[in-house]
Amino acid sequence: MTTSTDRLDKKAHPFDIFVGTKIKLLRKKKGLSQTALARALGITFQQVQKYERGDNRVSVSRLYDISKVLDVSLAVLVSGFDVLEAGMLGTGAEKEEVENLLDQLRSDEILRLIEHYSEIEDPGVRRSIVSQVEALARAAMKERRGSERVLVVEDDPLVRNHVAATLETLGYGVRTCVAAEDAMSVARGDEPFDLLFTDIVLPGRMNGIELASEIRTLRPNVRVLFTTGFANDAVNHETLTGSKAILLLKPYRKRKLADMVRIALEDWPGA
Repeated sequence: MTTSTDRLDKKAHPFDIFVGTKIKLLRKKKGLSQTALARALGITFQQVQKYERGDNRVSVSRLYDISKVLDVSLAVLVSGFDVLEAGMLGTGAEKEEVENLLDQLRSDEILRLIEHYSEIEDPGVRRSIVSQVEALARAAMKERRGSERVLVVEDDPLVRNHVAATLETLGYGVRTCVAAEDAMSVARGDEPFDLLFTDIVLPGRMNGIELASEIRTLRPNVRVLFTTGFANDAVNHETLTGSKAILLLKPYRKRKLADMVRIALEDWPGA
């Protein structure tokens, strides 16, 4: 039996969030309040709120009614999710990253940007806006850049290549390894590196925590940043403190990665 608590604890499906975001965007574009849309549909505005958050799934018949009120085709409300999901997953992003992106799309600031941008028809002006936003983003990332050397240990090739490319764009020198044994070979050699960025779960006999301990024996001054997609990877605060390291949970965005690398290199008190 499904209880109300079960429904509250259940995470919204990405597609429901996607559809809800479209409903909210098109409602705002048409100049309707949640109350006005609810009145037109014969439901409460609280129900509209749940639809727009993705908390409640919209039935096909209800979606049809919404399309009529918003004066759009049914296809407009549901199309595009498969392209978004395939596009992100094709770059090596995890499914959680798609959900994170959709969560961001639900914010009022993002919706206002989309709403006003869609009203601009001049392609030159559109390109100018995109260029300005990109310039602002680059300026925001500038203070998070560095020139240190980072040893990245990650067995997933898509994630490994993505992290390496991201760190290189931030100015870091990067050496990548697939397993702990490969990283130990680097540590025993003469190649310098300042930070070990390793997944906790690795193939072979040694995990990321054990790897960090071994490398710190060889190179006591190396800083450590762990990453994992599993919050319950038997990692607790004492373990991390003992390893003089911090943890970056997957999935993460470029800005979060940049922030945590700088913290690991400069600000972490155990470093």
